[in-house]
Amino acid sequence: MRKILFISLACLAATPVHAECIDDIRAVFRLKGDIKDMRVYMETFFGETVVQKANGWIKDYANAMHEVVGGNWWSMQRDGTRYNSTDGKNWNKTGEFDPEWEAKARAQAEVLLADMRDPVCLGTEQIDGNAYEVYRYRFVTTNPVPSDVVTTIYYDRDSNYVFRSIAEFKENGGGKMIQTYTPDDSFVLPDIPG
Repeated sequence: MRKILFISLACLAATPVHAECIDDIRAVFRLKGDIKDMRVYMETFFGETVVQKANGWIKDYANAMHEVVGGNWWSMQRDGTRYNSTDGKNWNKTGEFDPEWEAKARAQAEVLLADMRDPVCLGTEQIDGNAYEVYRYRFVTTNPVPSDVVTTIYYDRDSNYVFRSIAEFKENGGGKMIQTYTPDDSFVLPDIPG
């Protein structure tokens, strides 16, 4: 989950007026969640049209698998190695995963958190009988390419994890990415033959 969460952090951005809310948002992103196994469902939109759906699974933080729905493409990170597949059964090794990924992602997150703009604490929202703290923030940059992204997160304080992240892209015709996380320890990563 943290890999995806840190990718979502790239959609971030502090005005002193909202100091308390900034601190709340920063605290959420500095937490190390208690839930190690998650199912992730992702939808990517261009304008209002869904252009990609993906299922994902995260096992013990460092191992993950993603499937592009209807796209005949899977990727997996397992025991420090990256794999790709076109059928979900036969896997090709594509490289090693950086063992320092978490430290690097946390360092990058700190830079982004320091640059957060327009933070808003939106209170609590009920979804499917669960209460989530809702936060919104903005990140604007011109390097390496122009980017203006407003992100809304739904945080489950009782279970200590981000349930949903919605990143709305304001540049290049707009679009958004919705990622929904559900605790799930039933998934088993496939074996890699050989």
